Amino acid sequence: MEFPTLVFKKGGAHQRKGGTFSYLGINDAEALEAALSAGWFKTIEELDVPVVVKVDEDSPPTREELIAKCNELGIKFHHKAGNDKLAALIEEALK
Repeated sequence: MEFPTLVFKKGGAHQRKGGTFSYLGINDAEALEAALSAGWFKTIEELDVPVVVKVDEDSPPTREELIAKCNELGIKFHHKAGNDKLAALIEEALK
């Protein structure tokens, strides 16, 4: 790999199809290894690869999971609604 180079991460000030991203300039192999260990990617295309995370089945759903379920069920909600409110809306819709 040639330096300097860039690494990429989801979320940030830069727009692209599929969301936003951040980039970071890297000047050597040591900095590259540190960035990759911290969740950065060598190419912007890697941001589109889904990350599989093992979830404890006993843990409560994350906010992202609650929002995804609301969207799946067509539930309208205020963006400031708390997780408890989202869970209650989902429970009501599933009855």
